[in-house]
Amino acid sequence: MKTSTRIICIFLAALMLLTTFGMLFSQLAFAANTDSKSDTSSSKSSSDSSSSSSSSKDDDDGFTSSGSLRLVNTPKFFKVDSHGDVVDKDGDPARSVKKGYVYKVEMTIIDPNVVYDNIDGSIGDYNIYVVSTGGNFSTINTDDFDSDAKILAQGNKGGSPELTIEFYVKSNGKGRNMNLEIGYTYNKVPVDGATKGGSSQSQGTINVRVGEAVLDDDANDTDEDSYLLATPNIIVTSYNYGGRDVMAGNDFPLTINFANTSKDFSLENIIMDVTTSTDLSISNGSNSAYIENLSKGESQTKTLQITASSSIEPKPQQVTVKFSYEYILDKTRKTGERTEVLAIPIVQLDRFSVGELSVPDQIWPGDNAYISIDYVNKGKSEIPNLSARLESDAPGISDSQVVGNVKPGDSGTIDFTVTVNEPGDISGKIIVTYEDAKGNEKSVERPFSTTVMDMGGMMPGEEPTDVPQPMPEDKPNTATIVMAVVGGLMIAGLTGTVIVKKVKLKREDEQDEDI
Repeated sequence: MKTSTRIICIFLAALMLLTTFGMLFSQLAFAANTDSKSDTSSSKSSSDSSSSSSSSKDDDDGFTSSGSLRLVNTPKFFKVDSHGDVVDKDGDPARSVKKGYVYKVEMTIIDPNVVYDNIDGSIGDYNIYVVSTGGNFSTINTDDFDSDAKILAQGNKGGSPELTIEFYVKSNGKGRNMNLEIGYTYNKVPVDGATKGGSSQSQGTINVRVGEAVLDDDANDTDEDSYLLATPNIIVTSYNYGGRDVMAGNDFPLTINFANTSKDFSLENIIMDVTTSTDLSISNGSNSAYIENLSKGESQTKTLQITASSSIEPKPQQVTVKFSYEYILDKTRKTGERTEVLAIPIVQLDRFSVGELSVPDQIWPGDNAYISIDYVNKGKSEIPNLSARLESDAPGISDSQVVGNVKPGDSGTIDFTVTVNEPGDISGKIIVTYEDAKGNEKSVERPFSTTVMDMGGMMPGEEPTDVPQPMPEDKPNTATIVMAVVGGLMIAGLTGTVIVKKVKLKREDEQDEDI
């Protein structure tokens, strides 16, 4: 019994000892496991902290970046025209990036390799550059686009310089990777009492996977702000019609110089159509011309012979020149049109005429005399500012009149009233002045002369006293007339009786002789 009890006690003691060692081992293992997890977490945190200076990710914006520079925000792509101007009227970024188009990129970066406080002043535009190092985007450099970046803003971000920059790129349409090298030069803050701190350069890389959709040549670009790299156009650079003005009824050569303004596209199958106003007509053939090709920036000249109608209204007449053409963009034939309006100044022949003067041969002293001159406008243009002026060598004789504008076909008379008190010969002239259709002043002179009669010292209005008076005539009365008639009849009767008696005696004598 004692032996059995002893065995049971030994078994219980051993079991308790094993339990104690098991608990101690579990605590040691837990502690070791906790330390290991802590080290792993610390290592991961350190790794994440280190990688945060060389890469970033924003799943919401759909872009990622890596490299020695840090990208702060989503790059924005703005579609631009051939002069680098943003084409969206509201200035909004593009929703997609397509091959064959140029985009201005705006983005903000941080350079953790430079301490901001070591920079003296600001970094100028001329001190920064952006160069493509591969990927699906290339920076461009033409007359209108500068591959050097421009700094839009700069500041201090966590002790490092933060730069907002812009530059121009073109996509190959095959992917979203944009790999860039960015470098800049800055002035260092002077140390140890120096006046200048010298200059230093920093450069780094940034590799961006853009979030915008990238389209190739065959894709459908649904952007409403879609715009070509360079919009080709034909413009009339100058034209000549042979002189300052074209006279109505004449022919004149119209020479038109035109050019392709595009630096990116040649133009083909160009049709030039010329239309004129009603009173102008093309006199040497067709109003259309065909030009097979017009290279980038090339100019050409075409000359047409045009006739102006004799009845054409004297004012600038319109000639409309319309160009239609074709060009190739992204392996697709496109069409374009351009219309220009030319102005041809037309003038009418001056057919304004002035007649001869109407002047009295004699003028009585103190009486009003009238000198008149006629005019007529036989031309098609209105005659502006007609006026007349009377000049004479007689004292006190001068006058002027303003008639105004004379319409085509109108005529009239200009009258001057003169009064002279002194006898003698006088002379003078009337000067008629007007403007022609070109606004040039013209004048016509008509001389005159007349005589003022001498009235023997009488004052004007007096009647002469020594002029012989005519004798009064006696007028026969009725009785006298009757007596004259009766006397005449009596004399006629006696004369007739005598004549009859003489004829009768002569006949009797002739009969006696016969017997």
